[in-house]
Amino acid sequence: MYGEDLWRTILREQLQVTEEQFWTCVSAGTRPDRSLITQQEPVGQSIPANVVQALRVNGVSDSEIAALGRDGAIKRAQEIWSGM
Repeated sequence: MYGEDLWRTILREQLQVTEEQFWTCVSAGTRPDRSLITQQEPVGQSIPANVVQALRVNGVSDSEIAALGRDGAIKRAQEIWSGM
């Protein structure tokens, strides 16, 4: 079973729906309205996969990683890599 943080990340980042919209889609077969979706970070500002992996291995949740943003996540990973 997927962890709660991973589930929320999949809904938000990949499916771009709320949990309520997801279950409505499943039960009623209706597609969610995505006309108001805005991108949270500019293209090219995603967090590198190796940084995400390093943070996850060190106990940082997906929601905490998302809250750090690209620069914060990189800084935190560098601290981990340097042994701080």
